[in-house]
Amino acid sequence: MKRFRGVLCPIGKASSKFPMVQGIYQPHPILVPREFVPSLRKLVGKPLKYQKNAGHFNARNIGVIDRVYIHGESVVIEGELHKRLRAPAKCLGLSFTLSDCIVAGVRDRVWSLQSANPSSVLLARNHKVAFGTDTSFEVVK
Repeated sequence: MKRFRGVLCPIGKASSKFPMVQGIYQPHPILVPREFVPSLRKLVGKPLKYQKNAGHFNARNIGVIDRVYIHGESVVIEGELHKRLRAPAKCLGLSFTLSDCIVAGVRDRVWSLQSANPSSVLLARNHKVAFGTDTSFEVVK
């Protein structure tokens, strides 16, 4: 069984693109403060999904997350990969879905996440995900 590792998002840096919330793009970049990272540990046991054309809907499960941790100023995930990927890993980035979000400063230019329930992670082309090239993905032994 192959394993994967990837940077899910930077800590304390706003996303380069607007996130999608319940199928609608929001006009605010998001920021993941260090205090929010423990919430992301709820992703352990959740699926890693892949959608060739981006979008969390109709994505297929290709793996499962078994570790979430902080490395430097990034949130990193690791897990088992169950399917083979045809896209080059260097072109891929990670996105995650959240529900029940509470943000600080709803009227602020950048939304800072305070609490939410993460439900899955999507692997897609890095130019399609909210944190863009600040995310990464690699297949490891």
